Amino acid sequence: MVICDLMKVLYLHCVADLYGASRCLLRLVERLQAEGHETVTVLPYDGVLHDALLSVGGDVVLDEAMPILRRSCFKSIRGMTQLVCQYIRGVSRFERLIFDHHVDVVHTNSAITLAGGAAAHRCGVPHITHIRESFGEFGILWHPYKRHILANSDRVICVSRAMTEQFGDSVPAQHKVTHVYDGFSPDDFNRVTDADVQLMRHRYELDAEGLRIVGLVGRIKWKRKGQETFVRAASQLVRDDPSLRFVMVGGAFPGNESHIEMTLKLIEELGVKDQVLYLGETHDIYPVMRMFDVAVMASGLPEPFGGVTIEAMALGLPVVGTSIGGTPEQIEDGVTGLLVPPNEPEAMAYAIRSLLNDPAHSRAMGSAGRERFIRCFSFEPHYMQMLSEYERMIVNMQE
Repeated sequence: MVICDLMKVLYLHCVADLYGASRCLLRLVERLQAEGHETVTVLPYDGVLHDALLSVGGDVVLDEAMPILRRSCFKSIRGMTQLVCQYIRGVSRFERLIFDHHVDVVHTNSAITLAGGAAAHRCGVPHITHIRESFGEFGILWHPYKRHILANSDRVICVSRAMTEQFGDSVPAQHKVTHVYDGFSPDDFNRVTDADVQLMRHRYELDAEGLRIVGLVGRIKWKRKGQETFVRAASQLVRDDPSLRFVMVGGAFPGNESHIEMTLKLIEELGVKDQVLYLGETHDIYPVMRMFDVAVMASGLPEPFGGVTIEAMALGLPVVGTSIGGTPEQIEDGVTGLLVPPNEPEAMAYAIRSLLNDPAHSRAMGSAGRERFIRCFSFEPHYMQMLSEYERMIVNMQE
């Protein structure tokens, strides 16, 4: 690995929540700051991530006009015009930040955040684009946007091999695109105590003797995260087993609040409201997940690299996941969990039932998942790979 002096990294991030991508960013910033590097993160609004970054020593800049690519931008000429204007102004603002903070490398932490690459190149600073999204829904728009990403990035880091395949095998892609799995600290999971878990059981009234809990954690968004499939699978199992509880944890992205209402309505229509529960949002997620007997990742569209899947494995849980996107790179089918086709409640119900009916095998899968997490997805290898990417780009730019 190339070794260079302490560096200053500018991060551009499109949300201020504490879901997967944000937690990955927070872990990286915390470690860089602890080792004497400096970080500045630009966020589009003030949220829980803002305070978390400050608490680990990072600087934060709020930019409410940050250019972010959203589906709504393409619904009208006005929306597209506004996006272009935001892009142009964003390049200018990011350029000033790079100069004012003496930035060594710019890291755009989500491919829907715009203008970072153009600003970095105008300043003679290397730029990374982190691909945390599957762009299958972009259709023909993906091809010009893919070219834009490659042209404005010195390195394109994807969260899974499946996401690298979006870029094809062109010469620029071969030279620039790689994958680095997100990393998680084992210590974060080791801190969860039995007392913490019991407190959560009591809080959510899930502490009755003999209850078995199947859980889904993630943003509430139908099709994308698959809550509708999870609820329908649950409805096939709970009527015959009063000991079962299916729980969903998470909030909706602003603008998608109707998906929560749709989920609650479906639960009501299926007549399972006493056994299929929506617990809302919590930032103390690991004790909640430790309540689960089985964790589920129900995404109906390709999940680039589901953080909750790795978190469940790290907590020693067997995981049922869908067989698309980056999930097959996480779950070793039949060893650490079970893979099922997306959007098929019957297949999901069958997999969940098979794990619940064989507790010894489920525990063995959970243990194997924990071992796989330590071996493949812990934070240290991720950090060393990211540090190496930063250092290599800085040195290359100086030559």
